[in-house]
Parts: sequence; structure tokens; C-alpha cells
Amino acid sequence: MTNEKSKLRKIKIISNSIGFGPFPEPDEEVEQHLSINSHGRVFVSSYAFGDGCKYRKIRSRYFKIKLQNAASILDSIHCFFSNCEDFVDALDVGTWEAFLELEDGTSSRFTGPLTSDCNKELDTISDLIRSSFEMPDLLAFDGNERKGQIERITVDYHNLQKVSELTLDYAEHLCIDRSSEELVFDQIFGTGCIISKKYHVEDGISSLLDDQDPEELVACTDCKVQDPLNTKTYKITIDCLNEDQRVISGTFDRNGLPDGFADFANDVVSFTEFYSNLEMFNPSVLRRKNELIFCKVQFGRYGSSYSYLTDDESLKAGDWVVVPVGSSGSESIGKIESIEYCTAEDAPYPIDAIKKIIRKAEAKVKASQEECTVMRSEPLPDISADDWRCKLEEDFSEKNLADSLAAVWNETGWLCDEDNSEEEEQRYESWWELQMELVNKAADILQCKVDVPYAKLIEPLMNRNGYRLSTGWWISD
Repeated sequence: MTNEKSKLRKIKIISNSIGFGPFPEPDEEVEQHLSINSHGRVFVSSYAFGDGCKYRKIRSRYFKIKLQNAASILDSIHCFFSNCEDFVDALDVGTWEAFLELEDGTSSRFTGPLTSDCNKELDTISDLIRSSFEMPDLLAFDGNERKGQIERITVDYHNLQKVSELTLDYAEHLCIDRSSEELVFDQIFGTGCIISKKYHVEDGISSLLDDQDPEELVACTDCKVQDPLNTKTYKITIDCLNEDQRVISGTFDRNGLPDGFADFANDVVSFTEFYSNLEMFNPSVLRRKNELIFCKVQFGRYGSSYSYLTDDESLKAGDWVVVPVGSSGSESIGKIESIEYCTAEDAPYPIDAIKKIIRKAEAKVKASQEECTVMRSEPLPDISADDWRCKLEEDFSEKNLADSLAAVWNETGWLCDEDNSEEEEQRYESWWELQMELVNKAADILQCKVDVPYAKLIEPLMNRNGYRLSTGWWISD
């Protein structure tokens, strides 16, 4: 600690970026010396690794800053080191040394790891130094590790339409800001109507921004000629720490949007939906005593939906349930699409004919499943992949290819098991190799490149030949 009553006259910071790992190249910058005094004088020197015995100075700079700016930096540093505790050493990062000289003649030395997030106050001081000197590459106390970190993303969407003599002006504005830890979403309906939603989530906003790739959000590698008649436009602005601002704009369609926008949009939707459950307006709480619970249950992704009655108030949309079907009342599993509450008189189906949900499906039915298709036995138990390949000969008509793909795909899926014996693993590998041969032939017919997910790649070919994907298995309609 330093003497709080005496002011800081000068500080020298030596930032060395060498940590545990391979030796740097001779011309690679590894150390910076930074001195600041109360008169506003600043000295900066940079050193390359050289021959490893002695660093080689590669540049130096001397300049003056305003006295109030120097005082602000020195006061922040003095205040921090007057109350700081010892730092924990880290072997896999560099180090910094700080030499402080006070006006009363006393001096102090401190050292710590050259990394961000070790101490947020030191990170803030490092940012203050870089911004005050307009030198974004200074290592300071944090090694400038956060350079390129996204500080703010703003997305502006505008749709201006003219219908006869009527002009429809609609806009949306999204701002995700690290410093305020806020996500703000505005909908603007012309003039006089603005709907605004604000999400203040400490650490959550930072995590959301850390998951984004700024380059993907401004890259549009497959952009085609944009439609000049499209009334929907957008502008994305990304501010990153110690880097130039990135901006992209265009028409809001698949040809004009950047490559990474779909993933970004999914992340934002998932984030906001997590905080969108309103207990105050929960229908189950507002349910009247004479109202019954009706669940609309869907069978399969594209299957029909039917209403069922239940007394279970814990059920919610998205849950899987076991229900009776048909005149025999045999059990089947479906997914709850929606829940409504109404009296017997307003029931969606005659109350004396409606069936009741038996129970919530067991945990083994995963929420990610679209329908419950179970493969009860090995699809191709008595034939090897090589024999199947010979059986195909060269008949790769589209229908024959689809039939073979379904069989081979299902066999490969059946054999995929982390507990396979060596013999079972060899059998799996041989079927996987055949599966990929057929996937490549399907890609040739579809005139597309082979890429994951393979199921989505071959889906058009399979669908038009009577197959659909059900919980990982290709089944025939």
C-alpha cells in the first residue's frame, strides 16, 4: 500500500507479455515501458525479444498531455494502490511491474499478472490510459487482452411502405450495451407509438456479447444483387474495444443480411425469451373456479392436433404427455402445443366425448424430439456394408438411392454406441463409410456441396421419395 495523504508524482509501468510457452520471434514485441509524471510528461518505449539475452528497443515516444488528464490518471492509480491487496501469480501469462514515486519522497513497487479480469478496477485504469494517450495497443496492466471485445451492438430495422396514398412507417431498434449491462428493444409505429423493452442483466449481457463474432456480423460473402423494390432495410453497428467501428447496411432479406445474422438473432431471441415469463398474467393463476384445463396435443412435427382434458396444473406448452388415442384408447405420446382455460359450455370439443391426458411423459422422452419413433430391431442385421454395396451395383437412380440411404443411415445409427466392442466398432465404421458415399451421391443429384448436418442436406431428396426424418431415423410414409 502507498501513503494516501501524499500525492503520486510519477509512475513507471513495465509490461512484459512473455508467459509459459514457446519463445517469441526475434522481432516480436514482448515488453513496454510507460512513464507518467504529474507535469503531464509521458514516455513510452517498446522492446522486441531480440536474441533472447537482451531485448531490442524498436520504438519510443515522448509527448505531453494536459495536467488535468495526468492528474486524473495518477489519482486513479494512487487510489487503487493505496488500498490494493497482493496479486496472485499466474504462470501462463505475462507480468507487470509498477514503480510509484510520491511527492513526500517515498516509493513503492507492485507486481501482478498481465491479464484482464484479474481486477476490474485495473482494467478500467488500463482503458483510461489507452484512451487518454490515444494508443490502443498499450499493454498497461491487462495486456490489452480485451482488444476487439464487443462493447456495443446496435441494429436498426426500417420498413417504409406506400399503399395507395397511405404511408406505413415501421421501425425497430436493438441496442446491446456492455457498460450499462442492458439490452433495449424498441418498436416504433410511425409517430406517437413506441413500445420499448429493457433487459438489465448483470453479467448476462456481457456473456451474450462475448458469444458473438463481430466479423461474422458484418460479413456478407454470398450477397447477391439486392432487390431495389424491397422496402425493408437494416443497419448494424458494432463497437469493439480499441478497434475501429464496424458498420454494415443493406436490404433485410436473405441476400442482403450478413452471414452471422441468423445465429445472432437466435441468441437474442433465446436470451429475451428466458426473461419473458410473466407471473402476474399467468393464465393458470387467473383461471376461474368453473374453468377446466384443455391442452392441444400434437402428434409428430406435421401431425394433427387434438384437444385433451387434464387436472394437472403443472403442465405447460412444450411438455410431452401420454394420451389415449382411437376407440381402443391405446397410449401414445404427443407434445402440448397450447393450453386454454374455459368452461364446459365453451369447451373446444364436446365435454362428454373428450379424452383426458393420462400422465406427463417420462424424462427419457427428450424435449428436443419432434415425435417418438423407436427402432425396435437392427435394420440390416444379416448383411455387411460391403455386401450391401455390391447389391447396389451401379443402380443409383434417385428412388433407389433414397431407399438405400434410408436403410444404410438407420443401420449406422443403430450401430453407433460408445460402448461398442472392437468388432462392433469396425462394423459401424464400414457402414458409416458407405453412408458417406451415398450422401456424396445425393449431393451430386441435389447439386450442393457436402456439409453438415447431413440429414438436412439429403432431406429434399428423401422427402420427394417418400421418406421423412423422425427422431434420427428415416421412415417411409
